[in-house]
Amino acid sequence: MKVIYGIGRLKLRRKSCLAVGVFDGLHIGHRSIIAKTVSIAKKNKALSVVLTFFPHPDSVIHSGNKSPLLISLKHRISLIASLGVDVCVVVKFNSGFRNMSAEDFVRNILARKFNVGYLVLNRNFTFGKDRIGGEKLVKNLSRRFNFKVYFQRDIKAGGSIISSTLIRSLIKSGNLNRAYRLLGRRVEVVGTVVGGDRRGRRLGFPTANIDPHHEVIPPKGVYLIEAYLKDKKLFGLANIGLRPTFEERNKEIIEIHLLNFRRNIYNKDLRIVFLKKLRNEKQFKQRLHLIKQINRDVRFARHFFSV
Repeated sequence: MKVIYGIGRLKLRRKSCLAVGVFDGLHIGHRSIIAKTVSIAKKNKALSVVLTFFPHPDSVIHSGNKSPLLISLKHRISLIASLGVDVCVVVKFNSGFRNMSAEDFVRNILARKFNVGYLVLNRNFTFGKDRIGGEKLVKNLSRRFNFKVYFQRDIKAGGSIISSTLIRSLIKSGNLNRAYRLLGRRVEVVGTVVGGDRRGRRLGFPTANIDPHHEVIPPKGVYLIEAYLKDKKLFGLANIGLRPTFEERNKEIIEIHLLNFRRNIYNKDLRIVFLKKLRNEKQFKQRLHLIKQINRDVRFARHFFSV
């Protein structure tokens, strides 16, 4: 998949089938839109293209909205690529985009830049200044600018419309199984391995500290995980918390212990997949009690993964 940042010099010569949205989290609703885009493109020998925005428009329109993204932009792009898309275009959402009329957006962006022949949108998608562009206006503009538009209905699960906001709240509250069902994949965090105080190594259990890429993370506790170093699949445990046995901290940290793995991976990116929560974070009065608990956790993990 080709990734293009910005639209300054963009001008697609081949007709495109275009999906437009933030697609934060790439949940099953987003996947259905992108799958439809790829299918229509193949059928009509067009380019399958995804136009996504960064930062999230809500953070610009509502400047007080500091909710973290479900996944980082880099993670989002990798998931879009996995769906068979030809081109992903990342556009910086700013006041210029916010104040662009719906008609100008269609004329100057979709028609002139993307050479759109087919447009796939969520039925509730709105765009343009004050978000006045909706289904009726898009249909009218599609006739004027000679492209076909397809609307995808919201997907529901358990009576609720699947949305990034809902999934974000599920992850924060620890309901990872339901989040898994709505995402269509396990809850994941991508982050970079950074230096720590090597306390885990001194306890006999080397750990890697993870700096997440601005992603929503599950609540404090100990989890069974899969970790991916590029294409290499590893197994282990993750601890999310404040390390209450040793010190008081205001910032949560993610520490992972990888089974049967001893390489130096500082500054490497890892994709961490949360499989099961083992226990809540707890404070131990003695260092020995902590070591015994970690031993129990590791034995359980080895049995679980058969390693």
